[in-house]
Amino acid sequence: MRYGPIIHLKAPKLPQIANVEAGTSAVSVNRPLVDWEDNSFPNLWFRYYEEYNGAQIASLYSVLLGSSAIITPAEREAMFVRFSETRDLVHRTAYGLTPQQLQYRPAASRWSVAENLEHITIVEQNILAGLAGTLQKPPAPEKKSAVTDEQLLANFGRVVQPLTAPERLLPTSRWPLANLLNEFDAARQRTIEFATTAADTKELRLYFMPHPFFGELDCYQWFILAAGHSARHCNQCAAIKESAGFPR
Repeated sequence: MRYGPIIHLKAPKLPQIANVEAGTSAVSVNRPLVDWEDNSFPNLWFRYYEEYNGAQIASLYSVLLGSSAIITPAEREAMFVRFSETRDLVHRTAYGLTPQQLQYRPAASRWSVAENLEHITIVEQNILAGLAGTLQKPPAPEKKSAVTDEQLLANFGRVVQPLTAPERLLPTSRWPLANLLNEFDAARQRTIEFATTAADTKELRLYFMPHPFFGELDCYQWFILAAGHSARHCNQCAAIKESAGFPR
């Protein structure tokens, strides 16, 4: 998908995902997804993203090589289609917005579109860091996920108790408005590249990382959540843009 000029917010060229045709899967990005801005991430998996820069993550590829993959072709396709569809959704969400529209808050306690976009990127960076660390550890075949894939997808939009996001995941205007999509695309491309190698070489169903709402999830489920989190916040941005006070 190509995008025309964006007013005040320049859309970078989107990276391509090899061997995946967006739209060929039944996976839907319109399904309500879990809102992580209210979640508390335990230090058990959370690491500073800076601990896992691009070179360090790339170096893990040699560690991953040599193991047999365990996810099915259908699971693999669903994962990459979700990456592609939600990446496009983020771009559609930011398309054509002025600085005033990007920074508009419908209430003092609500995030702006820009803050949601920043948070999406920060969370994706830190999920990748957590997965990179988890996949360096020995597999845990004795464990099982706290929920099935079906339960995970069905409960994406349900948050049964108010939780507080850690300070490290809060938006703080880390980047200029014009750079928000560039930063997101860089994070998503790193996720795609790492997921490609991991899906081909690692038994993703045998590695686990705790989620504060769902409990233990295997690494395949975490890749799905990484994509799903961005769609959830795009839904929040859509509500912001539909609010009465949104600049027109």
